[in-house]
Amino acid sequence: MHDLFRMDLYRMRKSRGFRALLIISFALAFVMPLIRRGFIWLVEITGDDPTPIDMLFGANPKLSWIIGNPFSSINALLMFLSAFVFFGADTSRGYIKNTIGLVPGRDRAIITRFLVIMVHNTLFMIAGVIGCLFGTMIFKQIIFDGEILNGILVFLTKFILGLALTALIMWLTLARRSKGLGIVTAVLTGSRMLMAIYMLISMGINLLAKTSDFALGDWIPDQLLYSDNPQQPYTILIAVGMLGLFLWLSILSFRKRDL
Repeated sequence: MHDLFRMDLYRMRKSRGFRALLIISFALAFVMPLIRRGFIWLVEITGDDPTPIDMLFGANPKLSWIIGNPFSSINALLMFLSAFVFFGADTSRGYIKNTIGLVPGRDRAIITRFLVIMVHNTLFMIAGVIGCLFGTMIFKQIIFDGEILNGILVFLTKFILGLALTALIMWLTLARRSKGLGIVTAVLTGSRMLMAIYMLISMGINLLAKTSDFALGDWIPDQLLYSDNPQQPYTILIAVGMLGLFLWLSILSFRKRDL
């Protein structure tokens, strides 16, 4: 199992797609503060209030905010697409057939790939934080506030949320061998394209229940991934439950299918 983990880790590290998407994620995180600064300069030249620009980009020079928001722009989409490519290569290039004999059980093949994807997601999230940190430091001084621990907790919560969504992509792409559903899921969850649908469903539920408190997006991992402060207890339960479900389904499907 240790050898299989090292092989999959090597395969991920040598993948051109992984390296390219990781660099793009860092670059986007680095550029976003610069773009925001450029917009503010333009607004200040016209004599208007730049506050709406701050609200639009959600920028905050506090270190806790930067740590807790590793997914600027489309970085989550890039992370999920890279994970999809990693899982898809198992079937399209025959990696799974060539390595399954290295372990005594099929379950371990799924577990080792998931362990590698944990490293994969960590690298993407760290790239987002470091890129945003460097980009912000060019024009502003980072404020070392007293909420750094809270920022770390938010980061860890989003890490678990990202793993839960990656487990879904793994189940669709590797276990179910459905690349079409895998890439569609990666795009929809990473780009927040379902946000409008969640809002419409929430409006319908609020109308029927004659309330205004329910928001479906507060319960869906792909929306919580972009929330400023998603570390409520139920968020962890949702993420862990989804993670366990699709990891178990992947193992179950992998046991039954022909390689």
